Amino acid sequence: MSIDATNMGRVGVHVAGAILEGQLGWRFREQHESDWGIDALVEIVSNGHPTGKIVALQIKAGQSWFQHRSHNGWTFYGTKRHRLYWLGHDLPVLVVLVDPRTGMAYWAHVTEIDAEPTASAFKLNIPEYQVLGPSAARQIEQIRRMWQPVRGDRWSRARDAIASCRAVGIPVAPSASLWDAFAASLPASQLSTSAAITFGLRLSGDAPATVKTAATDHRSPVRLTLEDLRGTWFPSGSTEVFVCENHVVVESVIRTLGVRSRPLIVLGGFPGKATEYLLLGLGFAGCVVQVHADHDAVGRKIKGTLFGQTIKFHEWKPCKDRALTELRTSRAEELCLPDLLGALRIAD
Repeated sequence: MSIDATNMGRVGVHVAGAILEGQLGWRFREQHESDWGIDALVEIVSNGHPTGKIVALQIKAGQSWFQHRSHNGWTFYGTKRHRLYWLGHDLPVLVVLVDPRTGMAYWAHVTEIDAEPTASAFKLNIPEYQVLGPSAARQIEQIRRMWQPVRGDRWSRARDAIASCRAVGIPVAPSASLWDAFAASLPASQLSTSAAITFGLRLSGDAPATVKTAATDHRSPVRLTLEDLRGTWFPSGSTEVFVCENHVVVESVIRTLGVRSRPLIVLGGFPGKATEYLLLGLGFAGCVVQVHADHDAVGRKIKGTLFGQTIKFHEWKPCKDRALTELRTSRAEELCLPDLLGALRIAD
């Protein structure tokens, strides 16, 4: 007589519970509502005393879960929803496969690396040698002790990690891996069409942008696409970069300053993805980013969104010697152009 799916699930829970309670002496608590894939919680017990350290279990029983052989065990296939939920869970999640015929159970920890994404979901290798029993106790205890939830997408986590480094004064150069994380959610068309406009900025490293910035003749701005910024790069020479909003500034710089200008980036309105990534990378790498924008709605949006939420920037105030009333009426960069050029001029 065959066992239906519901009863097979119950068998799996009872087998796993019997192993964890009977052989390890841990406390097993079945979860009766498991729509999100947590069938049980197990509390680690040390020398007869509960520790309060808990691990979550997803339990699957029956031969259907042993159909997909891997090089050293079996492959478990799960949904994208479960992968995100389990990786972000406060508790580490173990997938347990139970063979009711033998009473054996095998397990694997759901980690960002081991829960490998596929086109539609994810797959997880369950090694045949990872038998649920006393031999697994120390490894599971270590998993519980070391677990850190994985929340947010890859880019946001990378940015948070870099922010921690920058908080203690450690610069982080952009890399191919960082670029991949940033570009992962962007349409392919933006990789070559979105561009940053620079002048006098030199980059070192292995990204295509380093070749472009090295070849500049100071007679025209350099256009860097997002593809150009793929790879490792960092500022060469000056670690102070100036940012303006309007193209009229760089046009005036080319005419009047040329090689005597400090590095300049032109936003041309609210910046696209290539400019955003360039500015973030410069900030991550330890540059001082001096920003000037028009005193209008777009200018305030630029400062309050892109810069206010990502990297620390310095407000570039080239007109600081003028009267406050004049400053407030100088809404466009064209009106304070002489001051901007004066600030960009490299002293003799």
